[in-house]
Parts: sequence; C-alpha cells; structure tokens
Amino acid sequence: MSKANRLLELTIECNRVTSQLQSVGEELGRGIGLSAARWQVLGTLDRAGRPLTAADIARRMGLRRQSVRYLAKELLADGNLEAVDNPDHKSANLLRLTTAGVRRVQRLARRQNDWAEQVGSRFSKQELTQALELLRHLHAAIEQHDQRVVK
Repeated sequence: MSKANRLLELTIECNRVTSQLQSVGEELGRGIGLSAARWQVLGTLDRAGRPLTAADIARRMGLRRQSVRYLAKELLADGNLEAVDNPDHKSANLLRLTTAGVRRVQRLARRQNDWAEQVGSRFSKQELTQALELLRHLHAAIEQHDQRVVK
C-alpha cells in the first residue's frame, strides 16, 4: 500500500477519533451545563493562563473567529467569561475566566482526568508519546502544505 493510501486511512481514523472525542466531550460537560465547544473555549483560556481575544482563542483551537465569538457571547451571558479592555486593540476585548468559569473548568478537568486515566491505561507511555509526536508532525506538514495551496 502506498504512503498516500496510508495517509488517507490515517485521516479517516483521525476523523473517527475526533467524532468519538466530541461525543465524550459532550457527555463529560453535560452534567456541568457546558457543550464540548464551550468547554474548549474555557479550557483554552485556562491553559493560556491569561486573557485572550476571540481571535487568539480561534487560532489556538483551529476554529473560525466567528464561531469563537458566538461561543464567547454565550459564555459571557452565563457568567463564565468576562470581557476586559485590551490595551493593544480598542475594538477587540480580552476574554477572561470568571470565578464561576474557573470552577467549571476545574470540575470538567477532574471528570476529563478520570476518563483519560481509564482510557489511557490501555496504552504504554511510549505508545502515547509516539502517537502525539506523529499527530504533531502531521499537523505541521498539513499546515505547511496548506500555505501553498492555490485558492
């Protein structure tokens, strides 16, 4: 089988795993009142450790700014985020986790960790490290190729 066919098989498996992970995210967040998408926005801010603009969050998540703005609007309305002035850009507020947002992220992190412990126990640390390295390498290769794609 050619490398191209193997890569296509890998992309199909990645899509299947992504779908499964989305379902798991929805299930983990359900009892806490967050969709997987909302959870990802909160988690991105939590990992950053500082306020970010919607555009910053979108870049980190690989999503469109409009999608993140929509999610941020919902998260602002339900008290998980607050908007603060951005000294670098007057019209693009920074988004920051509220105390309620931090508590939700912490609750989700505990649930996610329990899930990861159960599923992760099926693999060696080396297997997980190799898989992570491969996916990061694939991401970089696709990103580099996409910059050259003719529109």
